[in-house]
Amino acid sequence: PAPTPSACQQKNKIPALSGPAKKKVKTAIACQALCTGTCMRWNWKTNRKVKKRTCYTLKVTFKTKKGYTSGERALSCGSGPGAAGTTILKNKQSFLKTVKTIKKISSANKCSDKCNLNNSCQYYKWQAKKKTCWLMELNYKTKKGFSTA
Repeated sequence: PAPTPSACQQKNKIPALSGPAKKKVKTAIACQALCTGTCMRWNWKTNRKVKKRTCYTLKVTFKTKKGYTSGERALSCGSGPGAAGTTILKNKQSFLKTVKTIKKISSANKCSDKCNLNNSCQYYKWQAKKKTCWLMELNYKTKKGFSTA
């Protein structure tokens, strides 16, 4: 059986894709090699100057935000989305994308249910004051000078 939504929920938190920046990483391949352990994605920013080339090893964390309840999709609670792929994508950047915004959702549990019904949804956040639910996924956007996988 799937875990209950409340087991995966975090009060006063929102999901965010973030991680430490490491400068002087010469290549995207070198950045990719740094994405180990809890790292889910990585972004590498190129620059003419080697010392300004930067690698960001990323994972989804839950940051403090009052009035929100958030969580991971209950069906994959605790396991999270898979690790980054091996194909390097040039001029792309990983980010957490809102795939759907749904209004008039009365509870965080109902928002979690909506996430489970949407195949793209990996995370959700629900705002009590506005009764609004956001369904989110890890995705890629075009960004010149970046590489990701």
